[in-house]
This record gives sequence, C-alpha cells and structure tokens, in this order.
Amino acid sequence: MTLIADDLKRSWRATYNLSLEPVGPAWLPWVWSTLLALPWALGFTLFGFALYAKPEHWGDPSFWAYAFSRNLVIALSVTTVIQLLFALCIRHFGRPTIRRWSVARQRLFFMAIPILGVLIGWVIGFWLIQGQLLKLSPNAWLGFGLLTVLGLLVSNLYYSGQARAEIAERRAAEAQLRLLQGQIEPHFLFNSLAHVQTLIEVDPAKAQQMLEAFVSYLRSSFGGLRSPQQTLGQEVGLIQAYLQVLALRMEDRLQWQIDVPADLATLALPPLLLQPLVENAITHGLEPKIEGGRITLQARREGAMLVITVSDTGLGLSQAKLSTQGQGSALANIRARLAEQWGQQAELSLSDATDGGTVARIVLPLNAS
Repeated sequence: MTLIADDLKRSWRATYNLSLEPVGPAWLPWVWSTLLALPWALGFTLFGFALYAKPEHWGDPSFWAYAFSRNLVIALSVTTVIQLLFALCIRHFGRPTIRRWSVARQRLFFMAIPILGVLIGWVIGFWLIQGQLLKLSPNAWLGFGLLTVLGLLVSNLYYSGQARAEIAERRAAEAQLRLLQGQIEPHFLFNSLAHVQTLIEVDPAKAQQMLEAFVSYLRSSFGGLRSPQQTLGQEVGLIQAYLQVLALRMEDRLQWQIDVPADLATLALPPLLLQPLVENAITHGLEPKIEGGRITLQARREGAMLVITVSDTGLGLSQAKLSTQGQGSALANIRARLAEQWGQQAELSLSDATDGGTVARIVLPLNAS
C-alpha cells in the first residue's frame, strides 16, 4: 500500500512538473485532470450562488445538484483541453527540450497553455450544456473572463514556483557533480604524486613523463568542469590523460583502446559523464586482477541513438566486490544526470562481458545530444 501511495504521489507531481518523468500508466494523468475539475466546479458553483442565486435556491438540494452538474461539465471540458494541449506540446517538443528552455520561455509556455485551454474548454462546455457555441449570455462571458484571469494568476504563481524549483534542482545537480569530482580525485591525485616522488629518485625520466601526463589530466579536468556542457571529444581527451597517468603506474597491466568516430566527437555531453565509468572499470575490475587487462571506450551511432560503451577484461560483476560508496554512488549520479537531461530516452546499464569483465552501456538520443 505504501508503494502504491508513493507512486500515486509521484505521478501527481510529475503530471504538473515537467522536470520530473511520468510515473505509472499513461491514463493516470487524465484521472488527475478529472479530479482537478471537481474543486473547480464546486468553487464556481459557490461563486455563482453568491452572485445570482435567489434565497429559496440556497436550501434546495436539487438546484445545488443542477448548478454543480453544469459547472462540472464546464470544468471537465477546461481541464481535459488543458491536459490535451500539454500532452500534444510535450509530444511535439519533448520534455528534455522544454526543460532546456529559458525561464522566461517556460513561464510563457505554462501560462499560455492554461489560458488557451480555458478559452477552448469554456466554449465547448457551454456548447455541451446549452447547445450553443457562440451565443453566450453576458453572465457567461463574465464568468469566462473571471476564470481566465484566475487561471492566469494561478498558473503564473504555480509555474513561477516550478521555475524556481527547477533552478534550485539544477544548482543542486551542479553541486553534486562537484562533490563527485571531489570524491574521484583525492585518491588518484595522492597516489599519482606519491608515485612521482618515488620515481624522481629511481627513474627521473619516467617521473618527468608521469608529471607531464598528470598536468595534462589536471588541465583537461579543471577546464571541462567550468562549463555545463562539453563535447564527447573533450571527455575522451580527459579520459586519455587519465589513462596515461595510470598506465605509467600500472605499466603492462593496463592497456586501453578508444574508438570514437570524428563525427561523434563534437556531440555535447554533461561533463564528467564517462570518466567515473572508466575509473570504476579500473578500480573494481582491472587493478584487483593480478595480470591487469584492457579497457575499451567505444561510441557508435545506432539509428537515432548514440551508444557509448566502456568495457573491460577485469574480474566482472559476478566476481568483483563492488563498493556501494564508490561505484554505487557514481552510477546513481550518472543515472540521475541522464534522467535530468534526457528523461526516459537515456539509460545506463551494466552487464558481464561474454569473454569476462564488465560492460557499461550508455544510450541517449542522438538528435538531442
């Protein structure tokens, strides 16, 4: 029961918040729009009684039922048309595209749809209860005007709050990204510096080589995280610098291959999306394996989707003892960022490789990258 109630709550929030992905069956948002019509119908029934009802009507249950039923038809028409307009616009533009609009454009969108829905739904509702499409009474036009103004104010307040919440969520995601970077780097940085210090005495030339690779990694890492987006090619450059440092430490125990076509290298990605997968493959797959192994990063176009795989020949999911705090948090972070930008169109999956090791696979829409 708790799970069902939680799903219903999330479905309600997702219906009127485009920063969240839909939850539950496709018909559930239409149930919410129907239920939303009930308080609107009751409110306008009370409003109509206060303005136009005769004293004898206040104590007449049949007249209350008559007035409420007529207002319910109008309210259902309005909420259904608004829901339909939102569904059509979301289908046309897509949730990720709408989420990337400016705050001003989102506010205009969320104000225009309810107003247009009120206009169309009000006319349809009166046509259903009176059989007239254009010949509306002065009271009907007054009610329409009041409903439009009220809808404008309510939608402006609601979606202004949604815009502020969206900005707060984005800032929280950026802070989480910085936190993830802070979790990834210390162990790697300290080990690399300690290794350089050791090599200075026994192999100065190799120490110089490792220090150059280390500086190249830092330059790629700090430069890429200053912007909310970077290209797949820039992410590959960061990973190459990271692997070059590790290769000088692991020597023959680490081999790698990067296969990213030039036409895909210019695609935009959130920063630090792939490096955690590479680090997990090495930390949990290759380093614990005595002979080490190979890691392969590959990007491919499959129809309208971009598929990026990070595979290794390490211990594999069934044998490696994965750290929940390490790999688990990194994977959860990646999945959350994919959902934020592409919704259900993007996914991250892990599986055992057929010849041993692990395959991490990211799929996202190519046209939105």
